[in-house]
Amino acid sequence: MRRINFQGLKDWLRGEMADRPLSESIPQLSDWFAQPCGQLLLENEQAVINELLPSLFGYHLLQMSMSETVELSQASPIHHRISLMTRPNTNQSVQKKCCLVSDFDQLPIESDSVDVVVLHHVLDFSPNPHQVLKEVNRILIPRGHVIIIGFNPFSLFGLWKAFASLFTNNPHWRYSSIAKRRLFDWFKLLDLEKAKVTHTFFRPPCTSAILLRRLSFLETAGKKLNMPFGGAYVVLARKDVGAIIPIKAPWEKHGKRLMGMATARPTSPRSYLKNKDDLH
Repeated sequence: MRRINFQGLKDWLRGEMADRPLSESIPQLSDWFAQPCGQLLLENEQAVINELLPSLFGYHLLQMSMSETVELSQASPIHHRISLMTRPNTNQSVQKKCCLVSDFDQLPIESDSVDVVVLHHVLDFSPNPHQVLKEVNRILIPRGHVIIIGFNPFSLFGLWKAFASLFTNNPHWRYSSIAKRRLFDWFKLLDLEKAKVTHTFFRPPCTSAILLRRLSFLETAGKKLNMPFGGAYVVLARKDVGAIIPIKAPWEKHGKRLMGMATARPTSPRSYLKNKDDLH
């Protein structure tokens, strides 16, 4: 009887299920966002983003996305909008105003220079999400805003991902689930203040467009009840940097009072003449 080589099977599974570089995953993720489930998810996320962007003003907006085909910032009043990707845009049908190519965790942008940053599932697929958020915090101006879109692990989408990631190496199921609680802990370390949290896409990640339409009542109920179990969350945060208040030394607080007590007062003319006669 031939023995089964479990070690070889283990090595094969490890190689097949290994996380791929972002530059290799982005094209497949772009294709997935064009499919019925990904397209519906994107439409729900876009609706939430369109409600947030009109109230965020400034001079520069930066979009970082795991799809090279999406443009999420059209509702923004900011005219100078930049898209940053880890690879050159190979899709000629998508024309962006300006595009940069760089790693997400090493942004070639000056500190304190960007007013609004949109992170579209970047933290989910990045090998170092905390460093990415740290870089975003660095380039944001004081009181600037960041919109973070991520997959919610506590949802039907997250439950499906937990099983699918064991049997497939498709990049849209090979992401790291970042819970909101963990994200908010990072906010405290980076002086980011949570402003608003919205959940969307309460349907399961079905591949059938007909079934997704029939389950639209889940979307209506989830939004009406404001349930925290949507497949995706959209978090609006602000860079909370307070003004520097100079601290005076203890003796400086009473400086004016002491000087006022020591100031000589002018004498009256009568006393002046009296003192003058005394000199003779």
